[in-house]
Amino acid sequence: MEDLKVLILDDEVDYANEVAEFLDNQNFDVYMAHLPSKAFHIIETEHIDLMILDIKLPEMDGISVLKKIRKDHPSIEIIMITGHGDMDTVIDSLRLGALDYINKPFGAFEIRSAIERSKRYISMSADYKELMQKYEAASKELKVKFGHEIIGNSSSVKSTISLMAKVAQT
Repeated sequence: MEDLKVLILDDEVDYANEVAEFLDNQNFDVYMAHLPSKAFHIIETEHIDLMILDIKLPEMDGISVLKKIRKDHPSIEIIMITGHGDMDTVIDSLRLGALDYINKPFGAFEIRSAIERSKRYISMSADYKELMQKYEAASKELKVKFGHEIIGNSSSVKSTISLMAKVAQT
């Protein structure tokens, strides 16, 4: 898998710059925004794999941004960050689909570990989607060739398929 394209959305400019510099040195393609509106613009114009999203933001809070990203761009994975977190916010973030949650200030090891976990998850998700596409194509091919998706030529398989067809109508 190629390196991830990471978008950092944090209104603390100095902190966001430090994270961006660290990720850039790790050979990630890094984009940065300090306002949700700017982040949404970047998402519309660039393919983003992973977003590092602060909870406290101007314009709208991070939970609202998370909900919008999940609705409009479900393939973007999200790591939530905050210096003001409580357990309810962590739970809400994870329930809404955030992949990870890190409290500020965090070190290089923490952010690198979270991104590596995210990278593995994104890679496994892509592999799963590819396998499902292959399965669906094979399943359609079997259905066209045999009239059903079950492979078998014995009399017991044929009678089972016949029985299933009769029961399916009821």
